[in-house]
Amino acid sequence: MEINKKALLISGVSWDATWQRHQETAKILSESGYNVDFLESCKTSKLTFSNIFRVLKDKYNKYLDKTSSFNEKLTGVRVIKSKQVPPFVFSKIINKLLMHKYHKDIYNNKYDIIIIYVPVDIALFLKKDNYKYYVFDAIRAFSVWGGYSQALYHNEKAIYDKSDRLLCDSFFIKDVYLKDYTVEHLITPISTISVDKFKNVKKIRTITYFGSVSNHVDIELLNKLSNKYKVLIWGSVDKNINISSNIQYMGYEKDQNKLINSIIEHSDAIIIPYIGNMDGVFPAKLIISLYSRLPVFSSTFYDSLKMNDSIYVYIDHSELYCMLENFNDEKFKLKIKSSSLFLDHISYDEYKYKLLKGIN
Repeated sequence: MEINKKALLISGVSWDATWQRHQETAKILSESGYNVDFLESCKTSKLTFSNIFRVLKDKYNKYLDKTSSFNEKLTGVRVIKSKQVPPFVFSKIINKLLMHKYHKDIYNNKYDIIIIYVPVDIALFLKKDNYKYYVFDAIRAFSVWGGYSQALYHNEKAIYDKSDRLLCDSFFIKDVYLKDYTVEHLITPISTISVDKFKNVKKIRTITYFGSVSNHVDIELLNKLSNKYKVLIWGSVDKNINISSNIQYMGYEKDQNKLINSIIEHSDAIIIPYIGNMDGVFPAKLIISLYSRLPVFSSTFYDSLKMNDSIYVYIDHSELYCMLENFNDEKFKLKIKSSSLFLDHISYDEYKYKLLKGIN
């Protein structure tokens, strides 16, 4: 396809991070005739010694991590490393200077569409006459999560108010966080899933968690479960996490299609055990989990409760144990029916159509 339009994506993740909404959108735009500038790794955390140390530690651990991998570079997508500091009191002065030194081409380019994922300063520097559509894709309820600077919250409000369109994938963001705005709810599909063989689960003996194992995961619960059930983990485990020797580590599988088929083969159920405030997040792993047609057990947060017809949502450890022990395969068929209807409405074609609606 001839490329004759330009798009800019301002993202908080790197191009080589786990494939998600940011990269999927860039792919759709490039396939639709856009030359895409993907400004990666725009930082939002406060500039504190602990955060700086954490970033340096993460970079060092990633360097040592044998599971690290690189995503495919797409034709028409130019990945640009962000040279900006996170929002704080004087950040706009610093970032203006950094922009003219490192991102002058972005500042001077004319874009057909700009999609913002994080409310960083550079998103507010762009000149109105240099773009046609300005879109904020709200992937986090920043002020609800807390821990960011007031400057970032001011940026967030300013970007909401100037956007031509607001998108989100979280029910909480649409229903609560941005209830005073017109927001288009758009959940990212998983276009690569093809299941070889489904399993008819009668009793739960083996439970799987997949994804990164970090401080936002209930490690205590996984360790406790491993005393009674066979617990499997696919994914990367942070260096500071201590998992029980009872838990079987299955490695890291980047290919989502291979991953879900392996999970189905070896598991009776999937668990999403988040801790802390998760309101404003619709986990991508939830969609992948639904494709498995295995029972999915999730901790309680706004978006998991909205999916209660398709998954099992527990309040605490005791309720989860009760759900596992009293699992009924006939009742579970109702959840499969509900999840199938849900997945039918988030097709790749539908996502692409809604994303490009009013732009092309």
